[in-house]
Amino acid sequence: RVSSRQLTYGFAGFLVLVAVRMALPDAAGSGFDNVGLELAVVVATGLIAGAIAGLFGVGGGIVFVPALILIFGLKQDIATGTSLLAMIPVSILGTWRQRSSGLVHFRDALIIGLASTFTAVGGAFIVEHTRDGVLRVLFSVLLVATAIQLTVRARRA
Repeated sequence: RVSSRQLTYGFAGFLVLVAVRMALPDAAGSGFDNVGLELAVVVATGLIAGAIAGLFGVGGGIVFVPALILIFGLKQDIATGTSLLAMIPVSILGTWRQRSSGLVHFRDALIIGLASTFTAVGGAFIVEHTRDGVLRVLFSVLLVATAIQLTVRARRA
């Protein structure tokens, strides 16, 4: 039986490996020639991202963005925008489910949501004016930071 700590350490290690791969100059995958296969992998990516978000408490973008780049061959800016759109139904359904358990602080969510709206617009502007390789390295740093945070949290548990 695998403990939750071991699972977290494994996922953190996986994030570091993905970060290293994304930081390389030739990080983008080649995509798919078969539409049916591509659809199956897109669905699998969504299922895996949802499971990981639920298991580790990280956002699905931690999985979506690298998958869209490394598997589907999208550029960082397009992967980021696609991930943001994909999170809308996840956020709505996740909130509905968490609300039924009394786990949502609506006032805090509203304040955070409004504040992040302004910074998201600024972030999108920066993405539009930054080279793809730089964006991939910055996202790689985020992945490593997430791995560190997960590891520290697992050690404290």
